[in-house]
Amino acid sequence: MAQALKCGPCLFEEVTVDPKHFCVDCLEYLCTACGRENRRHKTSREHKLLGEAELPQDVTLFNEMKKLSHCPIHHDVELDQYCKIHNVLICLHCLKNQLRSCEDCLDLSALLEQRFATENLGELIIKLKKM
Repeated sequence: MAQALKCGPCLFEEVTVDPKHFCVDCLEYLCTACGRENRRHKTSREHKLLGEAELPQDVTLFNEMKKLSHCPIHHDVELDQYCKIHNVLICLHCLKNQLRSCEDCLDLSALLEQRFATENLGELIIKLKKM
């Protein structure tokens, strides 16, 4: 039998409320009030909230995706740099602390903007599928 989904912050306060949202960044189910609070706070304002029709029954996939996009050393920091010399994705902390001498590092957002500006999206998808 599948476990009933409940709002995480409300459960913490021992209140049982059905969720209406799922925060992809926090990996937490949220009721309407907690979803509103999530959007209200500056630190979570940009979080991606899924609606009631999109509530995942299992958060494993979201958890794995989060692990892939975050630094294995600095777990709370997203990978945002690419070192051409070492052919690795790194975070800004790693760049400053471990790869200071590397002069050929690129900001991922700038790299993606450049890539999208020069390639057709369809061609890019085909290339990504071949990788």
